[in-house]
This record gives sequence, C-alpha cells and structure tokens, in this order.
Amino acid sequence: MTGSVPQCGIYGTERRRAQVTHTRPSMNQGCQRYLKRHLPFLVTGILTLFLLMAVFAQVTFSNASPNLTITKSFSPDPVVAGESVTYAIEVMNSGPSDAVNVVITETYDVNFTFSSSTPSPDRHTTNQWTFESIAAGESLTIKITGRVDPSTLGSLSNTVSVTSTSAVGALADIIIEKSHSPDPVVAGESVTYTIEVMN
Repeated sequence: MTGSVPQCGIYGTERRRAQVTHTRPSMNQGCQRYLKRHLPFLVTGILTLFLLMAVFAQVTFSNASPNLTITKSFSPDPVVAGESVTYAIEVMNSGPSDAVNVVITETYDVNFTFSSSTPSPDRHTTNQWTFESIAAGESLTIKITGRVDPSTLGSLSNTVSVTSTSAVGALADIIIEKSHSPDPVVAGESVTYTIEVMN
C-alpha cells in the first residue's frame, strides 16, 4: 500500500502536463502562426498589385486615324454645253492608318446627266462608290463621264464627299487607382479592394 501512493501522484502529475500541453493557443499565438504561414503570399500579392497599378497608370491606348483628302478635276476646260464632260476624283489617304469602309458620294449639277464611270458605282446608284479600304499612303481615282444639257448657261457646280468608319481617331488615357480596407489589414479577417479606372 505504501508503494502505490507515489505512483498515483506521478500519474496525476503526468495527466496535468497533458492538459496544459493541449490547451488552445491564445489569439496572439494564432495570429503569429497565421502570419508566419501566409505573410509571404500576402506581401507578394500586394506588391504585384501595386506594380501593375504603376504600369497601367503609364499606359496610353490610342487608335490612330487616316487623313483623307479629295482632289477633283474635269475635262474639257472650258465645258461645252451639249457635249460630254469627264470628272476625275482622286481620294488620297495620307495616313497614318488605313481607311476602311470608304464611301465616296458625288452630288451632280441638275444640268449634268450621268453616263458611266470607272470603276462602276455601287449597285442601283450613279453617284456612290464604296471601297473596302484605302491603305495609308495610297490613293484611288474615279472617272465619271456625263453629258451637259445643251441649254446650260453660266457654270456647273457639284460636290463630292468621302466618309470612313476609321476616319475619326480616338485617344484614351487610362489611369487605374486602387485602395483597400481596413487599413492596416488584419490577419484572419476580410479585406476589400476597390479598383477605380479613370479615362
């Protein structure tokens, strides 16, 4: 009996040690462990985001436009009433970009009657030509032949216009700003990023 008492005391001491060893860590210890495991990833992510912000803040997106000009001439000169006259329309693209979906429209004088053109006008028209594109630095010429009314006096007047879906240039200056809350960020809690894009 005397030998059994110390054994109980030793057993009880070991049991108390086990309970102390398995107690839940404090809040500070939990935060330290979380940060130790995740801090490198958080820091890397934040640095990457700020680097992207710095890069995109300097980016300028531009859409250069073509520069279309029209030159018109006619022959013979002077024009003789009752005879044929030929108009030559030259469209020049000075660049820097190609012009796409180019539409050229001629408005004839009431005393002018259309006969033919090279190239031929759009289907069902006598005064409109559509071209898929005119490359930068290139030009095209349209020759229009018609007859002048014999009773015409004075002068003939007509106008020509050109349009293109890429004839208007656009320039965008994109700025990106980013913020987060709360500040400072608390490990183990939610964080919200706000990204503002300014044109």
